[in-house]
Amino acid sequence: MLEKQPRLVVFVGTVGSGKSTQMELVAYKLRRKGFKTKVSTLKTNHLLSHLLTIAVQRILVNSERNPFTIGVLIERKPLVLKKLFRLWLVLDAFSISVKFIWDVALPLRSGRIVLVEEYLPAIITDYAYISKAVGLSPNVTIGVIRFLSRILSSPGFMEIVFLDASQIVLQERWKLRGSPREKAEYLQIQQTLLLLCSEKLSDHRLLRVDTTTQSVTETNEYVLTHLGLSGISAR
Repeated sequence: MLEKQPRLVVFVGTVGSGKSTQMELVAYKLRRKGFKTKVSTLKTNHLLSHLLTIAVQRILVNSERNPFTIGVLIERKPLVLKKLFRLWLVLDAFSISVKFIWDVALPLRSGRIVLVEEYLPAIITDYAYISKAVGLSPNVTIGVIRFLSRILSSPGFMEIVFLDASQIVLQERWKLRGSPREKAEYLQIQQTLLLLCSEKLSDHRLLRVDTTTQSVTETNEYVLTHLGLSGISAR
């Protein structure tokens, strides 16, 4: 199928499960086979909404811990974020739409295969998590989710790879790469709502891989086989 039409492959899953690593390895394989490939990440708190997050955090928090992330505001200033959430949401949706055109729609139209991390399943899940964390009804995000769903689903064919690992292994990986420890509530929503969204949005059978005991190479071979890249010839 890769030889007949461009494809959109989405990598989602828990933080530290190996999404970025697998996406880069698949891209490398595709490029070696002669396929034009675009790699991107499309997630929440992007561009304009990120600038708003930075401004509020510098004014009200001024913390070096986990700097410039919306997680800091959720933890330290939830009431402020609650008041600003609708503005943040609109800015985020606009920023995501612009990046989608540049990083996904245009490369697909030019015949590239696009590999993207996070994307629509993660965006929906993050909006639900943030709204709940600051005490707002999930209904607040429905209009924006519908808007982004229409736009991000417009390319048509979408295949989703969902990666996960045990909490102990994830914690070890966070420590090794020096990233903040994720909250149990956030991991839980990634393993439930994120998985459900991925199943609903995947155009074909969702590939779910537990990377707890599998090596990077073993996981990559599994992903490549599922995507139909074994033995594929260059254009």
